[in-house]
Amino acid sequence: MKISVNKPCCICNEDESKVLFKTRYREHKYPGTFIIHQCAGCGLIFNSPRLKDQELAHLYGQNYYFFHRKDVIEFERIIAMYQRTVALMEDKINQKCVAEIGSAKGYFLAVLKELGWQTQGIEISPEASSFARDKFTLKTYTGTLAQYAQTDDIQKMPLVIAIDLIEHVSDPVAFIQAAGKIVEQDGFLLIDTPNGNARNISVEGVKWQGFNPFHIFLFSIKNLTQLLESNGFKVKKTFSYGNILTQNSYKQKIKRCIKDTFITALSGLGLLNAVRRIKNHDFSKMALDAQLAQTVKTMKLNGDYFTTKDSRGELAQKYRGDNIVVMAKKL
Repeated sequence: MKISVNKPCCICNEDESKVLFKTRYREHKYPGTFIIHQCAGCGLIFNSPRLKDQELAHLYGQNYYFFHRKDVIEFERIIAMYQRTVALMEDKINQKCVAEIGSAKGYFLAVLKELGWQTQGIEISPEASSFARDKFTLKTYTGTLAQYAQTDDIQKMPLVIAIDLIEHVSDPVAFIQAAGKIVEQDGFLLIDTPNGNARNISVEGVKWQGFNPFHIFLFSIKNLTQLLESNGFKVKKTFSYGNILTQNSYKQKIKRCIKDTFITALSGLGLLNAVRRIKNHDFSKMALDAQLAQTVKTMKLNGDYFTTKDSRGELAQKYRGDNIVVMAKKL
């Protein structure tokens, strides 16, 4: 069963919206049509009607690709994640303490721990949080942010990060308010999320990478700033990344069509998850240790995001890259 979303808008209280796209996600076994709207007031993009939370959770368990990726791929991602998040914040806080909301299997926090940070993970998936505790000996709370914010032994942090997360939550206002409870006074909340104002949406349409059945909301810098500043934060820095315009070529369309057809066929035969398990087999503890050490070594040799070529990409100046980063100080 599906439920209506964002009426009125959670940011600007606007009732009206327009339909941007309609599509289907058969490879994820998403039932029926997936309808993408845009608020007529603030431009917030959202999926409505959407599955109820319990049904979405079932889809996550079966299909969410983050939990199937190879360790080596996760560690490769972390170098860039560090450059555009923690590397930009180290001189703004007086203690190397960080909490990650949606810490998944703990790869990012494991690297930060090796760099001398005190860490706290918050992860809703029991399997992912157990991996973080068992493989990396990370302090990880299993549950939602709202549940963690109500615990007696909560530790407020000078830096709280949420990477690829806020687009998944069903109540962004409640999420920001709960995040405010674990950020210390004058501390920072850093959000990294797909850009609802990305230039490539107009190029790729519904095939743009930010659209999938797990994303309920897609924010722009403007409306995410409005959300944060209405709930006890002051935005201090913003930028976009993935600042390269996708060339909507015939060749790319053909390649994408072949890939989508192949994934749909595997899903229809019940083989998609089996292929993922074979492709992304578990690494031994020794392999994990080696990859962790190499990642830490590489990160120490790199500068922050603004030393990279992407920071000077063609979409950077107008914040139209595929993703955005917003850094907000708690008032």
